[in-house]
Amino acid sequence: MFTEKLGIFLQLPRQNQRSIISGSSIPLLLLLISASPTKTFTMARREKYEFWCACGARDELDKLLRDETIPINRVLMGPKIAYKVSPVFQKVEYVYFRNKLNDMRNKYKERRAWAEEDDFDLQGDLLLKPRPTYDVNGKPTWNGSEAQKLLRQDLPKYLKKKKKNPQYMPRDLQKTRPEYQKFTLKKFRKHIYQETRRWKFHNYLEAKADAKKKKMKKKCKKRKKGNNEEEEEEEEDEQPCRPYLDLISDDSDEEESDDSDESDDENDD
Repeated sequence: MFTEKLGIFLQLPRQNQRSIISGSSIPLLLLLISASPTKTFTMARREKYEFWCACGARDELDKLLRDETIPINRVLMGPKIAYKVSPVFQKVEYVYFRNKLNDMRNKYKERRAWAEEDDFDLQGDLLLKPRPTYDVNGKPTWNGSEAQKLLRQDLPKYLKKKKKNPQYMPRDLQKTRPEYQKFTLKKFRKHIYQETRRWKFHNYLEAKADAKKKKMKKKCKKRKKGNNEEEEEEEEDEQPCRPYLDLISDDSDEEESDDSDESDDENDD
C-alpha cells in the first residue's frame, strides 16, 4: 500500500509535492490518501496475466518457440502471422499477445546466447580433461553411463511390476540388460532407489503445475461469472425511459377519456 501511495506521489508535479510535504495543501494530501489508481491498474494487469496462463496460450507459445515452429527472429515471422498459428492464441487480445511474444523472444535470445557460451566452455573443458569412465578403484562410473539412461527408461515399468508383484526384486531387473550387470547388485540397488526419488519428485512438480493451472482456470471462470451477473443486474436496473412528450400525450388522452365519460354520464341523467 505504501509503495502505491509513493508511486502516486512521485507522479505529481514538483509544486504539488512541495505543498504536500509542507502541509499547506490539505486537499491534495487527502486525495493522495484516498486515491489509488495503480491498484486498479495492477489488478487488471494481473487478471490478464492469469487468463494468459489459464487458457494455455503461454505454454503453447513456449512449446512453439522451443520447436522453432515460431522462429525467434522477428524478420522470419511477424507477430500477425504468429497470432494465427494456433487457435489458442486467438482467445487473447492481439496487442497483449504481441507484447508477450516480443518478451519471450528477447528472453530466448538471451538464454540461447548464454547456453552457447556455456556449451563452448564445457566442450573445451572436456577436451582438456575428458569424463572418466572408471573410478579410482577401477570400477565403472554410474554418472553419464549407458546403464543410467536405460534405467530411467525402465523405471516406470519396474515400479508397475513391483506394485503388482512385490516379490519382483532389483536383481530381477538387473538380469534384463547386460549394461546393468557391469555394476554390483548393492550399487545397482542404491541407484534404483535414487532414480525412484528423482522420478517421484518430477511427478510432484508436474502435478503441482497442473493444480496451479486448474486453480487459475477456476479463478477466471468465477471472475467471468461475476462480471456476467453484474451486467445482468445493471440491465435489470436500467429500465427504458419514456420520452416526455409521450407522457404528456398519455396524460392528455387520460384527461380526454375522463371528460368523455363525464359527458356520457350527464347525457344519461
